[in-house]
Amino acid sequence: MAHISQWLFVVGIGWMGVAVPGPNLFMTIRNSAVYGRRAGLWTALGLGTANLISVGACLAGIGLFLTEAPALFEGVRWAGAVFLIYIGLRSVRARKKEGLDAGASGRPEEEMSRARAYRLGLSTCLLNPKVIVFFLAFFTQIVDAGTPLAARLFYGATIAAVEWAWMSLVAGFLSSPPVRRRYFGVSHWIERAMGGLLIALGTIWFAGG
Repeated sequence: MAHISQWLFVVGIGWMGVAVPGPNLFMTIRNSAVYGRRAGLWTALGLGTANLISVGACLAGIGLFLTEAPALFEGVRWAGAVFLIYIGLRSVRARKKEGLDAGASGRPEEEMSRARAYRLGLSTCLLNPKVIVFFLAFFTQIVDAGTPLAARLFYGATIAAVEWAWMSLVAGFLSSPPVRRRYFGVSHWIERAMGGLLIALGTIWFAGG
């Protein structure tokens, strides 16, 4: 019974966590609205995978080492900031997509491959050291020496599943034909706006926020 109540707590925290705007959500919005459902869903899968890796790192003690090694933590934070700013700069240079056929079908002329969308989701999450800190803080609140390893893994998998499910819902909505047809003509402005947000987030990371 205790594990069930803890699991329900995990689910609640997970949904609250993914609902807060951040790099993961902005990257999913950008890829879904501009490149379509496939790109959005593969981005979501990359984010979910990154969460599983972060959980594994925490359980293996790597997360604790990361937070206890300031130089390493700062290196990851700076790498994440550079990554976000790089993607943001590419996005703010987006051009208007032409073509009646593309507009009618809701599909842009240029496609994003599954591999690239997956890598973007994976990198966006893995290069955010705050994810590791979140998992460490989270696990110390509900996990103790008596918590079975299977339960710990299940809690971590739940968080990853919640992230994947939420981002998949976002991708599905933003990439639906009615939405994409409506916003196809301004998709370059959407991408530029998302790029600006990613640049802002990267700048905040540089400042240590």
